[in-house]
Amino acid sequence: GLNRLIKKEKDFIKFVGKKICVLCHAPLDGRKKFTGNLKGFKERAIHLDADGQTHTIPLDRVSKANLVVEI
Repeated sequence: GLNRLIKKEKDFIKFVGKKICVLCHAPLDGRKKFTGNLKGFKERAIHLDADGQTHTIPLDRVSKANLVVEI
């Protein structure tokens, strides 16, 4: 679907280059929500460009991640 959940490592790898939204269980770098372009997934961490910065978010900190639909 349009707001497809991303759960597995293979899903994150599949959607590299796409815009995603990630919600964390607890604050990371002072925030819980990150929206940006997925740059990569390695060592069980999401590498995401958001707000002009690259954030590394460990998979075990993620409560929800999904694709962002741009129309």
